[in-house]
Amino acid sequence: MKIYINGKEQKLEIKSNKLTETMKNKAPLLLGSRHDGQHFTNGQLHSFQLFNKTLTTEEIVAISINGRINNLRESSKQDPKLVEQIRSYYFTHIDKATKKLNDKSIALKSEKKRSKNVAPTP
Repeated sequence: MKIYINGKEQKLEIKSNKLTETMKNKAPLLLGSRHDGQHFTNGQLHSFQLFNKTLTTEEIVAISINGRINNLRESSKQDPKLVEQIRSYYFTHIDKATKKLNDKSIALKSEKKRSKNVAPTP
């Protein structure tokens, strides 16, 4: 089992039952409380998704980014810097076609800069 928060894998410390067998049982899945009725009150759960398959790291990051983009889109106050950071991350890490174009653009800018530093031959 892996837990991700905002697309980043979290370390798990299992204090009992090292999960050597199935987790299937008849107990309900509880979020924000323990099976003994103890509730956790100093936190919030914004959204939760459970999948019946193992997701790749790329899928997890994409889900995280898309969720943040949707939250920004629905928000009445949109921080332009955050929107640009998310857009930039998406286009440079997730969208493979844009990533290739971005890499070519960076290479061309670097080549152009190097060629300006070369003295012309007479």
